[in-house]
Amino acid sequence: MRLIFFSFLVEEKHVDMARIEVSNAALCLDYLNMPGFRTANITINLVPSGYYAFMNYAAPYWLRHLENGLTQADYDCDLLLELQEPVEAFLAIHFTAPTKQFYRSQDNVRKLQFFRAFKFYDNLETAVVSTRKELTFLGEMKPGEVALDLASVVCTVRGYLEAAYLNATEKVDRDSLERIYGENMFKCPRLSCHYFYLGFQTPQQRESHVEKHTRPFRCDIISCPSSTMGMSTMKELIKHKKDIHTIIQEDDEDDFPEETELAPPRSPKPAETTTKPREPKAPKPLKVKRARITEYRCPQCQKVFSKKFNLDSHMITHGGRRDFLCNVCGMGFARENDRTRHQATHQEKEYECGGTLNNGQSWGCHKKFARADTLKNHHNSVAGRACIQPYLQRQQESLYGPSL
Repeated sequence: MRLIFFSFLVEEKHVDMARIEVSNAALCLDYLNMPGFRTANITINLVPSGYYAFMNYAAPYWLRHLENGLTQADYDCDLLLELQEPVEAFLAIHFTAPTKQFYRSQDNVRKLQFFRAFKFYDNLETAVVSTRKELTFLGEMKPGEVALDLASVVCTVRGYLEAAYLNATEKVDRDSLERIYGENMFKCPRLSCHYFYLGFQTPQQRESHVEKHTRPFRCDIISCPSSTMGMSTMKELIKHKKDIHTIIQEDDEDDFPEETELAPPRSPKPAETTTKPREPKAPKPLKVKRARITEYRCPQCQKVFSKKFNLDSHMITHGGRRDFLCNVCGMGFARENDRTRHQATHQEKEYECGGTLNNGQSWGCHKKFARADTLKNHHNSVAGRACIQPYLQRQQESLYGPSL
């Protein structure tokens, strides 16, 4: 009902949408031009007052309001002149010249036509193209493709915000921060991700989520370290499964059309003096597409697999043969992969829990493990989380700044 009423107000021109969009764009830009958004002026002292409460909206939405305002204003120069000063100051503060040359579409040139006479036009056009990619691209932006420092400014501010939240000694202080900035304080740094706004309850949940942006393609062999670490591209994952697990990725047979008999070649029609009426063709029978098999269940232990080759590999373990013998202790295994994984336990344990931080401080219990997945399981335990906490804290400080 409210949407219908609002549409009525717009259609009857009781609400000037062009002025609203221009005002919202100017509001976002003026807010981001405030001194507290310059890298040298960002401080934890501004966090409790709610100084950065509007940041999560203004950082991504300034462009949407700017483009909508330019489109709906229909070259109303008096209205659009309200944007000149905020845009010019915004670019002077946040523009960083990228090394990549961006493609300028005709639609983009048409939208920004009003600013063509101003000296900052080229920088504005570059910033618009770059920011639009940041808002829609799910992959990793390269440093040379970023035309504004907003993403790094947001990360720095959030680092101080998270530090204030984690170091709050009183529950009243934490409740106050949650009322201002929301309950989920630990947010994804990607502008294109909805968790940029929603966030997570703990930094561990956020870090686990961010890993999926950089290495989203994971091996489906549970014992493989790449099932947790993942790959950056599908091509790398296919090569990994072929080289390590000797699995050749094949499409399901249902992805291809069923074979049909070829029609016999047509014989040339004899010359006829009279035209005969064509006989109606019999309708072709409809093909019934076979249902795709999504589950392959083991008949002996009832384990379920999503791929047939995984079930075939699993069925070997139910056989009595143990043809793959360990070269060290002679233990037999049904599959070569199992034997290879076992033999790694006899090798020198090269995966150590611990290391040295940049400041020279040592972290971890320095216990050694034969396999990477065993080390990861250790870090997921209660004792292991205590070991790796200094390392994660140092990483967080390098990304978001030191906790105060």
